[in-house]
Amino acid sequence: MSVELQDEKFIRHLHGNSTFGQLLDIQFVESIEGYAEVLLQLDPNKHWNTNDMVHGGVYASLLDTVSGLSVRTKLQVDQSLSTINISINYTKAITDGKLIAKSKVVTFGKQIATVKAEIFNENTELIANSISTFVIITKRGNTDA
Repeated sequence: MSVELQDEKFIRHLHGNSTFGQLLDIQFVESIEGYAEVLLQLDPNKHWNTNDMVHGGVYASLLDTVSGLSVRTKLQVDQSLSTINISINYTKAITDGKLIAKSKVVTFGKQIATVKAEIFNENTELIANSISTFVIITKRGNTDA
C-alpha cells in the first residue's frame, strides 16, 4: 500500500491558511523531509513588548510553528499533530530586523515526535532555541493506524 506524505505544496497551503500565522506575519520559506524554515520580518506595532523589544511569546510562537511544520513533512495526509510540550531557551533580546527559524525532527515514532528548533537574526546570531514534543493524530476513519 502506498503512503501519501504531506508534501511542501500541501504544507505551504496549510500554513497559508493559518490565521494565527497571518496575524504574526510568519512567512513560510521551505520544508523538506524532517526540516522546515520560516521567516518573520519584525514589526514594532505587532511584535514588541512594553520594553520596546520582541515579546517572548513571538519567539515561542515562531518556534512552535516551525517545529510543527517540520513534523508535518513526515506525516501522512490523513494525520495531524498537536504540541504537548515545548521548552524554550531565550539567548538574546532584539529590537529590529528579521528572524529566521529553522527546525529539524530528532525522533519520529507512531505517536510521538521530538523536534529541535532555533531562531537566528540576520547576522546568524542565535536568539532562541527549543525542544518540542508533538503527539501524532490519525484522523477518524483511517483503519491503517
